[in-house]
Amino acid sequence: MRNRSISFFTTVLAISSSFFFTSSILANILDTTFAEEGVVTTSIDHYGDAAKAVIIDKNNKILVAGTSDNGSNLDFSLARYNEDGTLDTSFNFDGVVTTQIGSEDDHAQAIALQANGKIIVGGYTDSGQDTDFALVRYNSDGGLDQEFGLGGIVVLPIGKGDDTAHTVAVQTDGSILIAGAAGGTSGRVAAIARVDTYGSPDQSFGHAGVVFSGGGKDTVINDLLLQEDGTILVSGQYKDRDGTTLLLMRYLANGQPDLTFGLAGAADTEPIYSTETTGTSIYLQENGAILIAGSTGSDNNQDIALFRFLQHGQYDPSFGTRGMVSRDIDGEADGAYDIVSIPDGIVVGGYSTTNGLRDFVLLKYSFTGIPVKPNSDTGAKQNNSLNIGKPIVEESYVDSPLLRKIEAVNNPEVTVTTTSISSFDDTGYGMAVQDDNKIILVGSSGDDVLKSYAIARYKSDGSAVTATKSTGATSTFIRTTAVTEITRNSAITGGTIYPDSGLTFSSKGVVFSIAPYPTVSGAVESTVFPVDFAEPTPKTPNVSVETKESQSKTIVAPTTLTTKKVSIPGDTDEPVENGKTEDGAGVGPYSSILKDLSIGTRYYVRAYAVTSSGTVYYGDQLTFETKDACFIATAAYGSFANPHVTTLRSFRDMYLKPFALGRIFIDTYYHYSPLFSQSIDQYPALRPVVRVLLIPFIGVSYILVNIGELWRVLLACGTGFLLLFGVWQLRVQRKVL
Repeated sequence: MRNRSISFFTTVLAISSSFFFTSSILANILDTTFAEEGVVTTSIDHYGDAAKAVIIDKNNKILVAGTSDNGSNLDFSLARYNEDGTLDTSFNFDGVVTTQIGSEDDHAQAIALQANGKIIVGGYTDSGQDTDFALVRYNSDGGLDQEFGLGGIVVLPIGKGDDTAHTVAVQTDGSILIAGAAGGTSGRVAAIARVDTYGSPDQSFGHAGVVFSGGGKDTVINDLLLQEDGTILVSGQYKDRDGTTLLLMRYLANGQPDLTFGLAGAADTEPIYSTETTGTSIYLQENGAILIAGSTGSDNNQDIALFRFLQHGQYDPSFGTRGMVSRDIDGEADGAYDIVSIPDGIVVGGYSTTNGLRDFVLLKYSFTGIPVKPNSDTGAKQNNSLNIGKPIVEESYVDSPLLRKIEAVNNPEVTVTTTSISSFDDTGYGMAVQDDNKIILVGSSGDDVLKSYAIARYKSDGSAVTATKSTGATSTFIRTTAVTEITRNSAITGGTIYPDSGLTFSSKGVVFSIAPYPTVSGAVESTVFPVDFAEPTPKTPNVSVETKESQSKTIVAPTTLTTKKVSIPGDTDEPVENGKTEDGAGVGPYSSILKDLSIGTRYYVRAYAVTSSGTVYYGDQLTFETKDACFIATAAYGSFANPHVTTLRSFRDMYLKPFALGRIFIDTYYHYSPLFSQSIDQYPALRPVVRVLLIPFIGVSYILVNIGELWRVLLACGTGFLLLFGVWQLRVQRKVL
């Protein structure tokens, strides 16, 4: 088994969020007590893995299901992690298990737990002719449950063509629901199948254990939710002549459409939205209203959307625009795949796209109301409820001052957190919440050849950041600009100070450090927060800046910017671990260029503003990492924290840096290697070639780095002896000559 990169780069897109939503709530930040700085990646097979679903068992261990490439085709895969992010070796001996079902690709899409601790993984399998629904049941130790189906596996041919399952749930009697789409002669239809606890089709459900529903040419169920009365809610999408439209349906416990819901069991969503919409995950509130996470817009430029419907299938006119709140994160395609509850709101997880590459993303929506702790054990999302205002239906929303007033209360505050794990695509798919309300987001990370499981854990204390003397108060009227143009020793950031705080600022800038929550030395820390205020609409002109490498680059930045040199103790060209910028006075946006940073180092940065009385206020904290100097290996493996790159870096630090000749070699390498790394980045086909060439260097480095101290001393003595012996032999040869 190969363990791949463990790294992260996370930033809150505070500038964009502040212009459209108030963001006084606390964003979810990575939990650095989990794995290495909050993120773990695991390579299960040799050719690529993707985690699609996650659930927390009763021992608070993390079960992750997905797909692994064995070199010939894809298999179901399942991994179990301890609370600290390490693999649980009591689970199938090494923490992971893979299962081959059909002769071709097998895709695991969902996971659920039965009351007895057995694990259900659902998805679909390719027989070589078409794809069918597939279920696998594992015992709690990772072994296949021989009492379920045939050797722990159930395959359900549902339709006449390709059938794809995307969600599973366990009912209170142990029956298992699996839902998705079934192939037909004129497109796909929504399909739900139910099997009993032994894997046999439940003949009392629908027709021979299967229910079909069609809403257009192509209807797909993406998520399923069980209500306390036994009814079944599903979300997804269907295609009609105008494009893709959100699907919301409700079934009775026996699989028949619930005719009291919407129009004959389905919400009439077609006339509601002017853009294409999809629903990927569904969530039930305490008052019976329904939240659906999904997207709006075209495939190449969709935005994350949150929809709300009333308990009988009508959209909630008091929520957003016609029952929908959407969010464009960075101007490119974004997608939501799951939704969970935490005490002070709900969280939607998925991906955002920046410069053509995907990153993990969490959107935290903060509502008024009393939350109820979710129950995620069965995968059925039972009692996942949150009281958000009071849904009201009136015939004319436009003429209703009451509804317009309620809308202001019902609409959520939103914060956005993105996490970049590798220099390739990082896509989040599934979420779960632990007992301590920490959020797990799982997905895939890496290039097309070497994707791996990626698991990130985020924490939130459920309240606004409190003011403390040691860290300084985080103020709602200051936003830190997302960090861009990151090189190995420089980066660009900045901030925005909004004008309605009622304060006068004599200086402003950003403060940064290798330690969290950096502060301005000698300043008086603020202990109160000025009130929130209406925020202006930004303008985004292009600004030309000079990086340390003297390459002119164009970035997008708010309005007119001012930049000043970084203020660093000693003001030398030596790498620095902390410092601040001084970027003028007053309010408005500004940018800062951070220079002379340490190579391959994680920094914490936040905007600050100092009043005329000397009190300092801080913006939200962002995190970034300077690029690593192991240019060729990093370019070849796609991440500076790839285990192979880490090994080479450790060898450098242990065997080259302490010695003069080693430092000369490092300087020479730093000077010439960027040319080669740029070629690798430009021509991805070179990556596997370079990886092969690096194997002997990595192997030797691994041995030298991981041998014990005694063996290292013996090796050094042996090497010294061989060198002396060689010198002695040369002298002997010279005397002979």
